Amino acid sequence: GQVLAPAVYRARREALMKAMGEGVAVVFGHGKEDGDGYRPNSDFFYLTGVLEENAILVLAPKERTYREFLLLPSRDPEAERWTGERESIGAALREKYGFEKIHRTGRLTTLMLELAGRSPVLWQVVRPGTEYSSENPKDLEQYRKIGEKLPGVSIRTLGWTLDSMRSRHSADELAIMQRTIRISEEGFRAAAIAIRPGVHEGVVEAEAERIWKASGARRPSYPSIVGSGQNSTILHYPRSERVMKDGDLILMDMAAEFAHYAADITRTLPVSGKFTAEQRKIYDIVLAAQKAAFAKMKPGVF
Repeated sequence: GQVLAPAVYRARREALMKAMGEGVAVVFGHGKEDGDGYRPNSDFFYLTGVLEENAILVLAPKERTYREFLLLPSRDPEAERWTGERESIGAALREKYGFEKIHRTGRLTTLMLELAGRSPVLWQVVRPGTEYSSENPKDLEQYRKIGEKLPGVSIRTLGWTLDSMRSRHSADELAIMQRTIRISEEGFRAAAIAIRPGVHEGVVEAEAERIWKASGARRPSYPSIVGSGQNSTILHYPRSERVMKDGDLILMDMAAEFAHYAADITRTLPVSGKFTAEQRKIYDIVLAAQKAAFAKMKPGVF
């Protein structure tokens, strides 16, 4: 469920509605299934903290009573036999998510016609070309439907507004990021213990991911890259199936995602436990470059 308090997500929605000023916006939560379950669209999650599949957010800043609406798919008893029972709409769910108005997604068009009829501007708040954008933007599809029924409604874009909001992180968010990094580091420590000649690369990968899941991370940030020997030179080596040999280096580019925040760490270790003179020379060159880059990092520097 939500990692931050409902009030945090509500404040984000308030900031977005202030930028809108008028009109209506719809943000679809449509995400994707992977081997570790459903992951909603990141923009939607940033504004709601809701992990339920295919949920929708509607915002209407000029409304006098209710200005934000969460829409959830209808319950399906047959599907719930396989995937688990979902909560009914009621006081408990409204308190959990911090929304006074929760409807079913079947009401979307009717709701938007009502809202846009009173404030005829439709805002595209998620920029085209962002997450899961291989399909036509769902908000524009919906806006075209509304435009056909309400002539005179205009469609506008908020451009980089939401991106700018997401680029500034609160102390609570930074704490989550730090926890994500700590979880990732613990996985690396477990993986390092498994590194030795005669062991499959996949064992190293599995040890890290075991620790991540045990620590509450639902999935890796990205497909883990664990390559030894010549595989360590392949930028996105996907298989993790080679048996490590004495004298190899093993590259591990992998990290955990926790609460929708992703770490990204790469480390290279000698399979035998000790670098050769040539390996140490190259490692030290890369380390010195990294330290030089870190020394340049400060606010305002490009």
